[in-house]
Amino acid sequence: MNGLIIASVIINGLLVLLLGTTGEYPAGLSIAMGVSVLVSLGGALLIAAGARRPGAILVMIGCALFVPIGLIGVIGGRRVLDELKQEAFDAGR
Repeated sequence: MNGLIIASVIINGLLVLLLGTTGEYPAGLSIAMGVSVLVSLGGALLIAAGARRPGAILVMIGCALFVPIGLIGVIGGRRVLDELKQEAFDAGR
C-alpha cells in the first residue's frame, strides 16, 4: 500500500463528513459518497491483508465518485497494480 491510497481514503472520508453534515447536498449523494469511501477503505484493508490486486481495484472503484480528489486514490491503486505486474515480470526471468 502506498501513501496515495491512505491520503485518498482519509480525504474522501473527511469530505463525506463535512459535506454530509452541511445539508446542502441531497441525502442520496451523501449515501453514495459514504458507500464509495467504504469501498475504498475495504480495498485498502485488502491490500494490507495481502490481496493487493482486488484491493487496488476496489480502491480505484471507490475513488471514482470523488473527482478530482479521487484521482489521488486511482493513481495509488494503479501504482499497486504496476508493482504487481513488475513483480510478476521479474519472477518470470
